[in-house]
Amino acid sequence: DGGSRTLSETTDILFEPAWSSDGKMFCAIMRSFSVNTVELRIFNADGTLRSAVPLPDLGAFTPTWSPDGRSIAYANILHDQTRHLMSIDVASARATELLDETKIASVAFWWLPDSRGLIASEISPGPGANRRATFRRVDLTGGSTVLREVALGDVPSVGAAIDATMAVVTRTAEHDYRLVPLTGDGAERPFQSGLTGVNSGPSFSADRQWL
Repeated sequence: DGGSRTLSETTDILFEPAWSSDGKMFCAIMRSFSVNTVELRIFNADGTLRSAVPLPDLGAFTPTWSPDGRSIAYANILHDQTRHLMSIDVASARATELLDETKIASVAFWWLPDSRGLIASEISPGPGANRRATFRRVDLTGGSTVLREVALGDVPSVGAAIDATMAVVTRTAEHDYRLVPLTGDGAERPFQSGLTGVNSGPSFSADRQWL
């Protein structure tokens, strides 16, 4: 009916809410400046609090549920300014480091459909030819396998994995979006060419079939 209702109310800051795939829960990052704490709060769909997981973090970002609803992955920054990709088991509140991002300028991640791991798209810092995208398969114990690494060039060129077999790359110098195979030695294939201006990074539909 177009109406709205309050699910949670607090004097602290709640941000980046994310729904579980079945719509029965959502989570949000809570930052309290009064006591300088960060928590991952998990709520039922009606707004009642299920759990609050303390995070020893300076900042936490982009919480993302696994398809089976058992885990939440997020990126963080610790007080020593190091960055990491983490996973929290919803039932036990146990946190596992998946990737050390300290030497990475940015990382985007996507859960595999079976919830047994993620595909991470890492962008290295540096200008020109030194700036690269690394596509990596990460399991829930913190093990990882590099699928492919490609040159990006100057900002704002970006790369993002579609799934475990294919990524999208857009480079400032080429004015197009390209499909890049992550398995084998397949060649890049432009699918949107002749673009002008600055191309944004791709954002995908839930089924990864549209961007």
